[in-house]
Amino acid sequence: MTLKEVIKGTQKKKTENTAGFKNVFAHFVWKTISYFVTWPLVNTKVTPNQVSFVSLLAPIIGTGIFMVADTVPLKILAVVFFAIWAVLDDVDGGIARLKQQFSKNGDLWDSAAGYVALSLMFVGMGFAAFDETDPNTVYYVVLGGLGGILALYPRLLMHFKYHGEDNVVNDKTSYGPIKLIVFNVISPDGFMIPFMFVGVIFGLEWFFTIGYTALYFLACVYSTWLLFRE
Repeated sequence: MTLKEVIKGTQKKKTENTAGFKNVFAHFVWKTISYFVTWPLVNTKVTPNQVSFVSLLAPIIGTGIFMVADTVPLKILAVVFFAIWAVLDDVDGGIARLKQQFSKNGDLWDSAAGYVALSLMFVGMGFAAFDETDPNTVYYVVLGGLGGILALYPRLLMHFKYHGEDNVVNDKTSYGPIKLIVFNVISPDGFMIPFMFVGVIFGLEWFFTIGYTALYFLACVYSTWLLFRE
């Protein structure tokens, strides 16, 4: 199978791809990289669920590195594992389409990995902002944990309300310019990971933790208001 065939065969149908390329970074960066990972794997016995399992482990490993990292290179390595999750998040679906290997738990594995990655981004960066020489920085660890909860809450609420209606939960076609910008900024496979790289390179982990926790708090309040208003 050629790379061109892989690219063509991994494209989602229009009915599936409700976000389209509205998630700019995911579409042009992670998706592009995923083609080159999918290409060699499609001719092996690797299954989509196995890829999803590895993608689940990647952010856990990244967070573990964050917990012990005391140098910039180690922190960069931790972020790389989150980037691995973002790439594999496309690879599992690509392999499933190319091999026609679909399972009832496939989406469950994929969602589990996504939720773990999102919540641990906050936890990991909270630990990255912690400085043993400054006891006050322990608040960043606490804030990171809070951010992880805030990130999951509106998603769980939406899935509960629209249970069985994934098209409603995932539909981004009606988003205006402002919503699209916010969507790109707060999406775990959007600009969050690039901002993590910037944060650890320039020592701004604290800014990432405070900023994203605040953003998700506002998103949490807004989405909750919308859900209860309907």
